[in-house]
Amino acid sequence: GVIAEAYLIQTAVNAMKKLGFEKGEFKVRVNNRQLVSDFLNSLKIEGEQVLSVMGVMDKKEKISPEAFNEMLAEVGANENQITQINEFMKSQDLETIQKFVSPDCAGLRDLQQFWHYCQVLGITDSVTIDTAVVRGLAYYTGIVFECFDTAGKFRAIFGGGRYDNLIGKFAGKDVEAVGISIGF
Repeated sequence: GVIAEAYLIQTAVNAMKKLGFEKGEFKVRVNNRQLVSDFLNSLKIEGEQVLSVMGVMDKKEKISPEAFNEMLAEVGANENQITQINEFMKSQDLETIQKFVSPDCAGLRDLQQFWHYCQVLGITDSVTIDTAVVRGLAYYTGIVFECFDTAGKFRAIFGGGRYDNLIGKFAGKDVEAVGISIGF
């Protein structure tokens, strides 16, 4: 379950504070890859195209809006899909996200449960839900996150997420996993 992600992020938040970062000087931005996949499927973006679109979505903050829309078109998204993707990526709270996916969306349920754990752990002042966070690596399967300083001095300070299928590709058996890497 997503409790592992909440505890991992709590540990990282505590480490940031021990490193001297004050409250408000950094934010951990969180999303769910399954949520994004379900949203794209609802737009009739399916199969390999989902990964191509997610790859473009991961670049949104690094390129101009025009270049972003052009790249989406290059991977086969039509004008309506491009508009919907741009609107979805502005979502930063659970209530808004619910407008884009069905109520039984597994990714949405996981994100809701994750947020509950963040509340219980007392880290919501350092964590925000942000559908613009996609993480470009295809092996992520669930919750994904990136931490940035709020002044914008650094690139991602750390990032990570759930990758349940990755270890199985090498070990020959499925293993649930969540991890983090430091980036400074």
